[in-house]
Amino acid sequence: MNSIGEHLDKAQGKYTEAYKQLSSGNDNLVSQATKLKNLGLKTKKELSNGSQTE
Repeated sequence: MNSIGEHLDKAQGKYTEAYKQLSSGNDNLVSQATKLKNLGLKTKKELSNGSQTE
């Protein structure tokens, strides 16, 4: 069972790291999508503002 817990912790860490790369910093994916929408691009889905880690 400890092994499963360790693997789950590693997976959570990798998810958090990937989310940070997509949502923070200069020219990240989220800000680029928002800029395109502000320029008039029509979207089918809305971006969420909060973290999905919970």
